[in-house]
Amino acid sequence: MTEAGICACTIRCSVLVVAVISILLYFALRPATFVIETEVFIHRPAEDVYKGLSDLRNSITYHRHRKELHVIEENKDGIPEKVYEITDYIPIYGSLEIPITYNVTMEFTKPNRELRCDFSINAYALIGRNTWYLLPGEDQNGSGTRLKEEFEITCPWMSSHFTEYTARLAHNDLLSNIKVALEQRVI
Repeated sequence: MTEAGICACTIRCSVLVVAVISILLYFALRPATFVIETEVFIHRPAEDVYKGLSDLRNSITYHRHRKELHVIEENKDGIPEKVYEITDYIPIYGSLEIPITYNVTMEFTKPNRELRCDFSINAYALIGRNTWYLLPGEDQNGSGTRLKEEFEITCPWMSSHFTEYTARLAHNDLLSNIKVALEQRVI
């Protein structure tokens, strides 16, 4: 094979490798969105549930991964909201955890009926919205509030299965822990 032929073959192989890597990266990093819906009935009035949820500092009591949280801004541009800096510790393997720090904006959208939290974790290309709906009602044990949560996350497809699995476990526990904390008047 001539020198020109070797050079042409090398260029074609390089182009093929770059094309394959580009395609793999495209599919690995393309956004994937999923929604986790959970709900629980709490034997407390909607006003009490709203009050307990509306201050995210309480979440250290009931969130399995949350260990640090600070209020960094309130009532931005005259809109009733709070911005929190949160650090969650996500388990990776055994007792190994990675800290993830991010800001959450809590919007007080509909007093005693709805709360919304928006967040973005830039280092992991993760964007999310957590909306809590408070619906007064009754069950076989009396009156209270049905708390419904819609937790939507968009992240790279490559990490979506781990993210969804971890979020689903955390948010199933989250609502159960909120119920216990509110019914026992811890928050």
